[in-house]
Amino acid sequence: MYNGVYFKGKVGRLIMSNLKKSLLYVINRDKFVFIYLLVYFLLQLKFIFVKFIFWDESVYIGIGKYIFSFGNKGLFESIRPIILSFFSGLFWFLNLDTILYSRLFMLLSSLTLLYVFYLISRKYVDNKMSLFAMIYLSLLPIYFIYSTKILTGIFSMLFVLLGFYFFLQDRFYLTSLFLGIATSIRFPSGIYFGLFSIYLFLILLKKKISIKRVLIIFSIFMLSISPYFIMMLIKGKNPVLALLKASQHQNNIVFKRSLFYYFKNLFILSPALILIFSGLYYCIKNIKKSQGKTLYLLFSLIIPFLYFVVIRNKQLRFLNLVLPFMILVLFYGLFILIKNSKFLFVLVMILLVVSVFMGWRYMDNSFESYIHRTDPDKDVLNLKIDPSKVYLTSSPVFVAYNDALFIPYYSNITNAYSMLSNHPVNLSIYSDEFPCSKLPDEDSCVYKKDKIISLLKKQRTIYQNKRFILSEFIS
Repeated sequence: MYNGVYFKGKVGRLIMSNLKKSLLYVINRDKFVFIYLLVYFLLQLKFIFVKFIFWDESVYIGIGKYIFSFGNKGLFESIRPIILSFFSGLFWFLNLDTILYSRLFMLLSSLTLLYVFYLISRKYVDNKMSLFAMIYLSLLPIYFIYSTKILTGIFSMLFVLLGFYFFLQDRFYLTSLFLGIATSIRFPSGIYFGLFSIYLFLILLKKKISIKRVLIIFSIFMLSISPYFIMMLIKGKNPVLALLKASQHQNNIVFKRSLFYYFKNLFILSPALILIFSGLYYCIKNIKKSQGKTLYLLFSLIIPFLYFVVIRNKQLRFLNLVLPFMILVLFYGLFILIKNSKFLFVLVMILLVVSVFMGWRYMDNSFESYIHRTDPDKDVLNLKIDPSKVYLTSSPVFVAYNDALFIPYYSNITNAYSMLSNHPVNLSIYSDEFPCSKLPDEDSCVYKKDKIISLLKKQRTIYQNKRFILSEFIS
């Protein structure tokens, strides 16, 4: 008995000693990476205290409250994945500052993504170039600004990169797990599992993998995306129909832009990306030499990017779901171009620095105004919400600052009028969130909006400011 205890203690000490040595080795090997990540953390620290919350952030916070209150607080949208909301809801449940801790959580996720990106980059370029690629990615306005936003893009991309990292090591079970988690965070990340599935099919045809192993891989993926399906079943909704409804959001007409929207804005935000064509060329040229690694990289960039180009709903922040692969292809090409020339190396580094400054100047002058806001909207805060009541609402922003239950009616103008007419609850918040001028049936939209205003005028107005009307329905 004594010998058994002694043996277990000795094994435990040996494991801890090896872990300590491994950790010290990694810290020493990547010390400049960790120093930069610390600097990045300090640069971003002030942004976690930003209290201004915009539409999508409010929704994720609201769903988190809904989950942890068992439907008594917050709000719910079936078109949204629930993993990010789970964490924001957990902070709320623990009586922590939900906005502050959610932003801190997002910042830590952004830092982890940068480190995983660095590790992947080392498989394509040397350590020095990998460090520069990581720094460049982190300083791009699209990435830097959204590093503390309570949104799914960067958080999901972290798990996509983890999946890609283990894919390069042929550790397919972990690849499936992380790609499943990524999909559960942001549905379009499922594109990456689609690409992985095609690869599995091809190596299955070549008999390089067994059917049994492929089935296990798919089972892991299905288990990792199951929380959303379970939530829909608990809500009494058909998960498949809910997913189809979510897919319709990619055609959101409010953010309809031209087919070339991303091409134009990417090169304005980062002029150095014009050099990505060298990376694309060398990726194709070195497919055999790299044993297919550059081919995987190409598909991981091109297919998701084309998806975002084709869909109607275009927003720059969506590119965080493909941006790391874009930067990696860029630096792969630069690495080959400049590895034997110090002059070219210095020239390219200057170009990259200038490119970052130009990108920030563009963001400051033309980006969405809400990005630079820090204080909560006074029109939102001045509208007093009773936490014991239930509110119909045309805007989710109230749920970030209040613990009442909200029922959204902003999906479309027809549903809005129907819900207000039947008024399942007595209180409603109205704001003009229906962009009739962008709809093909503008006249019909304006007519229904006028009917909503007429309906609200017949009710008792409790509070009104420039943006919102709080009304009570009188029987």
